[in-house]
Amino acid sequence: MEIEAQVSSEHYLKVIMEFFFKKPIFIFFEIIGILLLGCYILGWNLENTVSTPIYYLVFSLFFIFVNPFIFYIYSKIQIPKMPEITEKIIYYFGNENISLTGKNFDSLILWEDIKKIIENSNGFILIQKNKILNFIPKSALNNNYDKFKNLLIEKGFRF
Repeated sequence: MEIEAQVSSEHYLKVIMEFFFKKPIFIFFEIIGILLLGCYILGWNLENTVSTPIYYLVFSLFFIFVNPFIFYIYSKIQIPKMPEITEKIIYYFGNENISLTGKNFDSLILWEDIKKIIENSNGFILIQKNKILNFIPKSALNNNYDKFKNLLIEKGFRF
């Protein structure tokens, strides 16, 4: 099966943000930030000092706003440094491996090197063992969505 896909930098950034902000560690820190902000606003003092410490506010703002913003900026800076992300890529899904061909690169991925495949509303994220992500938008699948999904299920991936 052959799929030809190209992703814009804005679309790729959106997919990466959606993927990483759903991770349990991000959710955990957001909850901690909200709890600390609630403690600061309500005047709850967990250390039994005279007043609510200002660092409750500082840490809550960091966890809620600064940390996600830093991740967003870092991701936005990385995209231009890796032009292969936005190149037109031809994926060939064979029995033994996946072949990727772009303007400036050729790559081969063995099926056993694919750790996980995640389907979201925009497409499929292929996660390799060495934490490399490949994104295939659903728009690139055209009428091959069912055939592609059946191939992935045949290879042992669950959604």
